[in-house]
Amino acid sequence: MKTLSDQKPMKVDDDKWDEMKVQASATIRMCVSDQIMYHVMEETSLKKIWDKLDSQFMSKTVTRKLYLKQKLFGLKMQEGSDFAEHINIFNQLVADLVKVEVMVEDEDRAIILLCSLPGSYEHLVTTLTYGKENIKLEDIVAVLLAHDQRRKNNAIGEFSSDALHVRGDHGLDEKKGKKKKKKGPLCYKCFNHGHIKKDYPELKKGGRNASVVIANRKDDTDSDGDILKSLVKRGYWIQLARFM
Repeated sequence: MKTLSDQKPMKVDDDKWDEMKVQASATIRMCVSDQIMYHVMEETSLKKIWDKLDSQFMSKTVTRKLYLKQKLFGLKMQEGSDFAEHINIFNQLVADLVKVEVMVEDEDRAIILLCSLPGSYEHLVTTLTYGKENIKLEDIVAVLLAHDQRRKNNAIGEFSSDALHVRGDHGLDEKKGKKKKKKGPLCYKCFNHGHIKKDYPELKKGGRNASVVIANRKDDTDSDGDILKSLVKRGYWIQLARFM
């Protein structure tokens, strides 16, 4: 705070004094947001920077007090938001009110915080306040932080479970797909898969054997279906597959 004064201390030399003011100025600029920085970006004197920030954002006027109270009393946490971030904003508003000499009692802080929570916290708020004559902000915040952490852990657990379930179903579908893989059409000539009777390999080759087979098939008075049924009934279809 010594650097905010225009008067240099007696025990500090000039070079050290200039260095201290530069460091203090850089610290202030780093701590303010970009929106606030625009108000003091053209100021070079450390004291002028501080005085301007004090007059605009730390003044103790009624207007400033009203603005901070409206922000605190109107603070609302959005459904699904992070409670840790919400409590940081709440504490910042309370600290700003203290700077302008507006004191908020501990119980009032706890009640304001509970009122700022979304509907999903209704049951928890009822549990924390039912039948009690006094509540403390510290106790309320501890319970709410623990509740928020459990909610996050449950969400992570559900996500992991869903991911495993999806991977398991995918693997099962792949196995089922392999089991359901078709072998191709069944040939009633040789009882092998991959072709039908008219595409029987021996007939495709041609030659004397093929002619004999074709001739025999033409002279046969029984139909293919009757021959097949007869052979199956007698148990000869395996032998037929071997010799034809």
